[in-house]
Order: sequence, then C-alpha cells, then structure tokens
Amino acid sequence: MNAQTLVAKVWNFAHVLRDQGVSYQAYISQISYLLFLKMDEERVTQIGEASMLPDGARWSDIKDLTGEALSLHYTRLLETLSKQGGIIGAIFLKAQNEIQDPAKLRRLVGLIDSEVWFGLACRSTLKATSTRDSSHAMPRT
Repeated sequence: MNAQTLVAKVWNFAHVLRDQGVSYQAYISQISYLLFLKMDEERVTQIGEASMLPDGARWSDIKDLTGEALSLHYTRLLETLSKQGGIIGAIFLKAQNEIQDPAKLRRLVGLIDSEVWFGLACRSTLKATSTRDSSHAMPRT
C-alpha cells in the first residue's frame, strides 16, 4: 500500500463519521486515537516492543467488542489515557468519545483492524533500501 492509498483509506473511514454528523475536527481526532491504539498493538506483535499503554486501555481491549459495551469501554479507555503522564497524556488530552452510534464505532474499529498500519513505513523503507542496494552491487564477472 502506498501513501496515496493510505490517505484514501483514512478518508473513507472519515465518511463513516461524517455521515453521522460528527464535525471534521472530531472525526479526525477519533480516527487518530483509534489508529494510535492499533499501531501500538502492532508494535507489540510485529517487533516485540512493550506497549506504551496501560492494561485495559489497549486495542485488544476494544477490537472485539460491540454495541454499548464497545462504546462504554472506548469512553473509559479515552478517559484513562487522557490521565496518563508523558506523551500518552498529551496525545489523549481531553479525549472523549464523540461517536454516539455504537454501530458506527464498531464499523470504524473493524475497518481499522482489517489493515496492517505499522509495517507500511517499514516495508516501503525496506523496498527502497533493497532497490538502492541492488543498484550499487558489483557486476558479476
């Protein structure tokens, strides 16, 4: 997936929220929060780094929930993260769930969960490095 495809996907996610009447700033914030949670999980699963998020406030805690349970847990998760110190607290400062329809939230979580986000930059960098390195290889004699 290239950068243009990535941007198109994120804007498609925004349509899910825009159609609900959520403001531009609110849906950008909600998508950003959800992507941050998903990418934190991918850092853990793909490269073995420790999660930056506390137990109970991670992607795995919401990705399989539905209905009011999802809405309630997502709201609590944002509240928990907004009270964290350091960069996490700064990112989630005053964060709140602005997605009132649990079905829309479920759809957005499902769309984000269906993609691998963290590896995109790594794969692009590796491909560019691989191509660059092979162009400087010594010719065979």
